[in-house]
Amino acid sequence: MISQKPQGIPVIVKYMQDQCNKSGMHSGGVVGCCAVFVFYFVILFLLLSME
Repeated sequence: MISQKPQGIPVIVKYMQDQCNKSGMHSGGVVGCCAVFVFYFVILFLLLSME
């Protein structure tokens, strides 16, 4: 399980960056991007801490 964490986090970050680039064009912009990123990061942190 430990070996999956370093690989999974960059993938999520890359996915969030792609979503930011898409959503940034029409809505929310940086604020929406940050809010979504923090939201996913909190959920990820909770899931990792539960294990």
